[in-house]
Amino acid sequence: MTVRVQRGDAACAAWAARVQSDHYRKVECFDASFDAALERALAGVTGHGAPFPSLWVAMRGDTRLGCMVCTDDGDSAARLKLVYVVPEARGQGVAELLLNRVSDHAEANGCRLLRVSSFAEHGAARAFYAARGFVCAPAGSVRAFGRTLSLEHWEKPLF
Repeated sequence: MTVRVQRGDAACAAWAARVQSDHYRKVECFDASFDAALERALAGVTGHGAPFPSLWVAMRGDTRLGCMVCTDDGDSAARLKLVYVVPEARGQGVAELLLNRVSDHAEANGCRLLRVSSFAEHGAARAFYAARGFVCAPAGSVRAFGRTLSLEHWEKPLF
């Protein structure tokens, strides 16, 4: 069965919050402040016709495989947030499909640049962004979600 990427609804937003909270609290040892960050990032992503913010979900049949939030970051840029693929679907091109769909959406809505922030400790994310033409600008250490992490900002032109 093929994977499709579509805009997410309220049920998809609830799923995204739940799976990411579970993963990052268990695997990454993030504290409860991560749940508040999830709530802020998912606020307003469904139920309206505006291009931003938007939640995109990868589906195989009725099964959700991954998600990505896209927001307006000003200066003709879009920001990716909450990029996530369930562990059992990793390595199958799901993140690539999400990124391609969201890139098309951002470009169609006047964006010329994609931005995403991540932590250097997330090696798979770093490799994914680098392999797709994003350029990294290390931002330094930050205290986030109960941990000290190395923040990175990534950018990629859309043309």
